[in-house]
Amino acid sequence: MSDIVVVTNRKLCRENFFDRIERLLDAGVDKIILREKDMDPAEYRDLAKRVIRISDNYNTDLILHNYIDIAIELNHPMIHLPIPSLRTLDQFNMIGVSCHSLKDVEIAEKFNASYITFGHVFSTDCKKNLEPRGLEALRDICHNTALQVYAIGGMTPDNYKDVLKAGAKGCAIMSSAMISEDPVKLIKEFKEVEDLI
Repeated sequence: MSDIVVVTNRKLCRENFFDRIERLLDAGVDKIILREKDMDPAEYRDLAKRVIRISDNYNTDLILHNYIDIAIELNHPMIHLPIPSLRTLDQFNMIGVSCHSLKDVEIAEKFNASYITFGHVFSTDCKKNLEPRGLEALRDICHNTALQVYAIGGMTPDNYKDVLKAGAKGCAIMSSAMISEDPVKLIKEFKEVEDLI
């Protein structure tokens, strides 16, 4: 069964951010990565506390992003990190890592990552001036690691089938999750793709 991971960006959100989080949780997303990396630590701590309280009502993994000390302070066992921030972290039972190459994947494996995101796979407004890595690169990553791989970058229900066929466990979405007028419909469309394979 594939997973849909939401990566947050409150600046893209067209409604109250906390209402959007609740709507996405209610829609059945599998994981949420609270990625608000422009915030200072105190702001992020306050945001994380509120989102943790919301997510506690759902059976969904809420993963804090980058702020290791805050996750430890809040006794929150899930973190997602960029490669430069990786180190031995025994305090967490889930560690996600953003990877862009096989070398990155090897580093993630060395530090006992639970899963990786890989991208950007398709063209996306978030990375306008960067060439997408493409499905072949995704396939190469998936076939060279035992870690769960989530494709990120330009994900839509229309291209999700190819992502799953390449070997990904699922995909991570940001822009569409933040701006969709009907997040329930959006997540349902992604979930229905699996039935077509």
